Amino acid sequence: MRWYAHNRGYDGNSRWARQEDNDEDTEKEAEARKWMDEKGTSTMAHTICALLEIDPQNPARKTSSQFPYKTLNTAYPRRIVEREVAQILEKTDLLSPEAKKFILTSDKLGPGELAQLKDWDIKLPKRYHGGLLFGQLVPRFDNRIISRCPITWAEIYDRELAKGTEKKEAKRIAERDSKVPAKKSREFLEYRFARILANIRLDGKPLPKDLRNTLFDSARKRGRLTATEIGNVIESYQPGGETNLDSYFKLHPDAEDALTLDPAANEMRKACESSQATLYPFWPAIPEDTRQLLQTEWEKGRKVSLKQILALSKDDPTLTETIKKQFAKETQTAKGKKSFPDLQTYLAKKKAGPDGLTGRAAYSRKVLTKVVEEVKEGFDPTRSAKDDEDTHGNKKATDGVLYPTLEPNSRVNELLAERPLDHLTNNHLVRHRLLILERLVKELIKEFAEGKPEHVTQVVVEVARELKEMSGMTAKQKAAELTQRLKDFTSAVNYLEENAPHLPITGGLIRKCRIAMDMGWKCPFTEEPYCVNDLTNLEKEHIIPYSQQRTNALHALVLTWPQVNEMKKKRTGAQFVAQEQGKEVPGMERLSITTWKKYEAASKAHGDARKPSKQNFWPSKRFPHHDDAVRCHLRRKQLLVENFEEREQGFTEGALTQSSHLIKLALRGLKKQLPAAKSFVIPGIATSEIRKAWNLLGTLGDPSVCGREALRWMQAYDHRTREFEFDTARDHLTFEKAELIEKKSKGKTTTSLPSDAFSCPNDECEAPLTWPAPEVSKATCPDCHAILRREVKPKEDIRSLTHLHHAIDAATLAYIAHYFPLTQNGENITGKLWRAVANRNKSESDLKLLERTKLYNFCNKLDNNGNERTRAYLQDLPAEVKNQLVARLAESRVAQHIPSNRSGSRTKQTTWGVVAFDAKNSRYRLKNKSFINDSGKKNLNQDNSRNRSENFPNPNGKGELKQWLRSSKLIGPKPKSQSGKLKAISGALIIDSNYGLALEPEPMIVAFHAVQKSLEELQKKNGGQMPRILRNGMLIRLIGHKNRDGIWAVASIQETDHKIDLIKPWLVSMKETVKLENGKSKKRNRKGIHVWRERPYGQLHKPDEGKYLEILPQSYCGVPH
Repeated sequence: MRWYAHNRGYDGNSRWARQEDNDEDTEKEAEARKWMDEKGTSTMAHTICALLEIDPQNPARKTSSQFPYKTLNTAYPRRIVEREVAQILEKTDLLSPEAKKFILTSDKLGPGELAQLKDWDIKLPKRYHGGLLFGQLVPRFDNRIISRCPITWAEIYDRELAKGTEKKEAKRIAERDSKVPAKKSREFLEYRFARILANIRLDGKPLPKDLRNTLFDSARKRGRLTATEIGNVIESYQPGGETNLDSYFKLHPDAEDALTLDPAANEMRKACESSQATLYPFWPAIPEDTRQLLQTEWEKGRKVSLKQILALSKDDPTLTETIKKQFAKETQTAKGKKSFPDLQTYLAKKKAGPDGLTGRAAYSRKVLTKVVEEVKEGFDPTRSAKDDEDTHGNKKATDGVLYPTLEPNSRVNELLAERPLDHLTNNHLVRHRLLILERLVKELIKEFAEGKPEHVTQVVVEVARELKEMSGMTAKQKAAELTQRLKDFTSAVNYLEENAPHLPITGGLIRKCRIAMDMGWKCPFTEEPYCVNDLTNLEKEHIIPYSQQRTNALHALVLTWPQVNEMKKKRTGAQFVAQEQGKEVPGMERLSITTWKKYEAASKAHGDARKPSKQNFWPSKRFPHHDDAVRCHLRRKQLLVENFEEREQGFTEGALTQSSHLIKLALRGLKKQLPAAKSFVIPGIATSEIRKAWNLLGTLGDPSVCGREALRWMQAYDHRTREFEFDTARDHLTFEKAELIEKKSKGKTTTSLPSDAFSCPNDECEAPLTWPAPEVSKATCPDCHAILRREVKPKEDIRSLTHLHHAIDAATLAYIAHYFPLTQNGENITGKLWRAVANRNKSESDLKLLERTKLYNFCNKLDNNGNERTRAYLQDLPAEVKNQLVARLAESRVAQHIPSNRSGSRTKQTTWGVVAFDAKNSRYRLKNKSFINDSGKKNLNQDNSRNRSENFPNPNGKGELKQWLRSSKLIGPKPKSQSGKLKAISGALIIDSNYGLALEPEPMIVAFHAVQKSLEELQKKNGGQMPRILRNGMLIRLIGHKNRDGIWAVASIQETDHKIDLIKPWLVSMKETVKLENGKSKKRNRKGIHVWRERPYGQLHKPDEGKYLEILPQSYCGVPH
């Protein structure tokens, strides 16, 4: 029984799993079955004995084996293990029938059964589900906060107060009775469909009541409708009517998925009618009673595999034969390779069922039902009674059920503002960031507003979408995610460097290259190929005219020639090809518009018809990240849009609402702390345009801020002649050449640039040059005579260099709020203003609005077509303002949040074997067994330790990794109790991180294991006073270290000699990324005056020599330098 407690089999958390088994789990189960079939066994224990070549019937022959059966990537199904445990228990009389039941049951234990266990001195946690052997604690995700409906909450709360109930009790009742259902509920699916019907327009008006009900009945009967089917119903109702179906369903990636009203009925219909459905070939052979069982499973939102269907049909012979025939048909490919290794894998992987909706609805069942009823009556649930009427002109009696959520001064919003932020989001990272924001605002008020919140008159908020996307990720996972996300960008840069070294690599050229790589280096309107050298002559063209859909996102753009662009005019791509197919392009010989058939085929091949699922996405050469697949999917949709409804707003929905929920939460928290302040939300597209126009990133290059770390030298480029500039007249200042530093290592001599030098950016020169004085911004290379100009590095490089880019963004928001008029005659005009700022081709109204700000200069210029256009240029900030910004940035007010959590142990999960003990140095020698995998590669559990490691390969395919580690880094060799489990097996776990360096009574590393107990022991040794702890991220001040004096941040602390790595607070990391000659990148330790590596604490703090290390108090406002 003890062995089975560690080998219980796999059940996929079937009691509470909300998602289906992933492919990896399915493969593990298939692998386990493969071994059972190969060894001719029916239980897990017999299979493992066969693998170990141990015969249970003849234990004298062989009793042990070193075969690594746990590395075979197997997962034995739970029901097999349950069956063999039941067989073992049946054959023993040592346990009572009642005890056997407690061991085997998988059901939740009742109060009586729990009481019986207490009598046996067994107490289970409340979260425990199941019996003693096969039970498990319910995961944390099952205990998360359930959202409350704000409308129902306010209604119940006010009703209870009217009854005379106390406020506290009224809140408790409102919390209890206003919970919202899951999104997979029938009420939410109907609500979602109803909201879509309310937004569809016919000849510019809402759909009539009878048409809405017809669509509802049709969707309920079929399970779901497609946009085309809705269009057909509308066409039969009113032939020739114009709708907004194209713009509504083809542009938003998830819009058409919302047309499912009954997922189970939809699956039944697909299995009967759609040849693309998984179950279509098998449906005629599935018995009727099995179909009913399938529908029940689908109604619960579960996918069902062919294996489960066979089990439900009790291995129906007709169905079994049909599956075998289809398996033989599907597993043969053109190259003769099988898609599935065997029938069992095929049965397990072939699944059918609805795509499960996760999360919860926004409103209660009662409110969702009212919304559906109101839509069916022909009204809009978001509008007031006085502003809403049906197509017959009938006014509704009361305000829409959702109208109170949109009315700022409504009772619903009043009560919602009083609710704690912790009750409004389940995302632990968002809640934590909001808590930090609250603390930061408190300190800001205290330091800069004399502790008086009323002194703050304005609040400007911008929230990054990555906050939610990066929730719960470690630093390593975030780095991997960002690397994968930037892979497409990096590929474009590498392609340009390799194939077009003569072109200056600018942001615009990189965007063109990325679009070209997406499009296969072809113009979609002419099917004419182009090459990298044509990029400067090609134009970025909006598939849907920019005047109708204001977005510059990559998915909205293609590349084409100026003549084709002029011919297209203000038409969508599909309209243009449909109307002009076969016609010649004026001004371009032998070039004509492609046919509609070719255009449609190429557009459909560009991306997936359905939005790629993030859960099922697998990186590929074409799509290294999920965002890349989505981008091509959205471009495909735009390429096929013929009629587009022009919208009023100046931004896309994403630009305005991408972080709307987070912004609301942030503003709600700020409103409590700053009740007198007016709040404004500025979209990132506006801040980006204004930041670039004012060149605020350039302030980071000042010597008192980041200096040359934030700058680079680029070859000057003349955009009119499209050539690089050279100083043929010798009029410019000339750089001094730098002398390379020679280093000898292992008999090889290498050269490198000194820290104050750089290479000439001209690829044909690359001469080593010395950085000139800070005031020099333009000079000439003495070798190639290329004119070089100094500029700030791109934003991506700045992000990886310094935390101060956040300060630049915050300063941009502050300057915008100060200089731009956000209100006019008491009305918020930010929407119109940001549209005018971001619009590429500004309208007359945009120009007039910008002119009223008195911040823009205007001039007339000819565009590419020779037409005169008025251009608006934002005036630069006054010099004294930028100088003030530089002075504030030089203060380097960077502070890191240091978690106060001391619980748990941060150890690696691999158990190492203890080989020897060195008493002199108090260290242990460890070994870790590993095995050669099928491909012949060593699969070793590598450790990041700086200690010496050795591999000892073995002819039998085994190996060992050995190393020495200090006893303070290990758990197990010296247990607190005499009966340590690790000590009994001569094992040890490695603690992979430190909590900090305790400075009293003498410097000592505190490992991240039993931290609180360690600190209490140190407190006793220190005379009852808690010792000071130096931790990573803390700010310190060095005194008496000459040119190293000042404020530093602790980057890392080593146990050896208590060495400390220090960096300037504004630096992101001790590491920097450098590019090698072969084009690859690697990380290395930074050098220079901004880092100070491996300084022993004893040398940093020597009071007798006048050298001091002072730990600065933690403050979210940072410490000014």
